[in-house]
Parts: sequence; structure tokens; C-alpha cells
Amino acid sequence: MNILLVEDDTLQSSILRKIIEKNYIDIRVYEAKSEKEAMYIIEKEEIDLFFIEMNIKQKSGLTLAENIRKIEKYELTPIVFISKEIDYIITAFKKVNCYDFLTKPISVNNIKKIIDKFLRHKNKITNESYNFFKTIDGNDVRVYTKDIIFIEFYLKSCILHTLHGEYKIKSDGLNKILDKINNDNIIRTHKSFAVNLEHIKEIRKVNFKLWEISFYNYDKTSELSYSYRKYIKNIIK
Repeated sequence: MNILLVEDDTLQSSILRKIIEKNYIDIRVYEAKSEKEAMYIIEKEEIDLFFIEMNIKQKSGLTLAENIRKIEKYELTPIVFISKEIDYIITAFKKVNCYDFLTKPISVNNIKKIIDKFLRHKNKITNESYNFFKTIDGNDVRVYTKDIIFIEFYLKSCILHTLHGEYKIKSDGLNKILDKINNDNIIRTHKSFAVNLEHIKEIRKVNFKLWEISFYNYDKTSELSYSYRKYIKNIIK
């Protein structure tokens, strides 16, 4: 998960970043001091949650938020405003569908409450999300994202390995499927495989360029190649 923190006060930005990183090891915090820096980061990274100081230099945080909302993929991405002035916050709620706000001085508990609320909502959406796929037999099948164990693509044939069985589906490639599913827990581990991190039981090294991935309550395995190892290096043994 990625957070973008827009704050032109270097000390305040550093304090907030350290609070988040100390309490959430899986969250990466990007920092920007201006709208220009913020927009540059937004173009390069996928941001899940914004913290924006209302009174940044050059342009206001509200103007930045309005420009963020003009980007299709960020139309509904949560924005949290930071300000000493409660009147600014009220305006923000009306103009850009503000998710929440923090008033200065910022407390650790208030930061955690906002992030914890966001994570609960994000996890709920993840658990309930699903996609319809067309099988090679021409049938439509609904597959819940949380039920996918791993995805296998070989010789223009794609197999979804799920908790409820295998589905051989029509697809133009593994990347197309991953784009459709669009879930941070399902990542590519090989040119022919993508796995759901929630179902991984063990990663065993086969040789210096290949690892075997096994899963809970499933007898088939996936592969992790040397080129993709960095994406799940924290769980490689």
C-alpha cells in the first residue's frame, strides 16, 4: 500500500512519515513539498491514500486535490486533509469529497484511526470483489478474488487455480488477467505464473534461478523465477 504525504514543512512531513512507518510495516510513504512534486509522484506510482496539507506553498492543497480528482483512477481515492483551520476542512468536504481530516497538532492516535479505518474498508472490498471470466467452453464463471490461489498461463492457455477448482479460461495473456483482477495481493512471480500472497504456505529454492511455491490445502505448485523474486523477497527462505 502506498501513501502520498504532501506537506511543505519538512519537519512535520518527517514526523508524520515516521509515525506511519513505525506502526505499519507494509505501507510505503512518498513525500512531496509542492503540487509539482506530488503530480510527478502520482504519475510514477499507484497511490492508495493521500494526506494533503491545505496550505502548501505556490498552490493550495485544495487546488491540488481538485487536480487529483480530474485523474480518472483517483476520482474516488481517499484524501485526508491536514489543517489548523476547520473552515478549510468544511470547504474541502464539499469540493473534493474529502475522506477525513487531521487538525494540527497531529496526534498518533488520530493518524492510526484514519489509516485503520481505510485498511478495514480496503480489506472488505478485497474480500468481496469478483470478476466474470469466459471459459474455453463458452460459459461465464464468477470468481471471487480471495478464492484465487494462483494463475497459470502457458501456450495461450490460462488456468485459474481456486479454492473451488480449476477454470480454464480465454485470455490474451497473463498481464491482461492481472489488469482485470487489479488486486495488490495477486502478483506475478514468473512469466507464466501469478500467485495470491494470502495462500502461500512455503517458498522452496530449487536452484539459484528458480523457487517452488506451495499453498495451503492445495497440492499443485507455482513457480518463482529469479527475475521476479524481488517482489516477494520478504517471504523467501
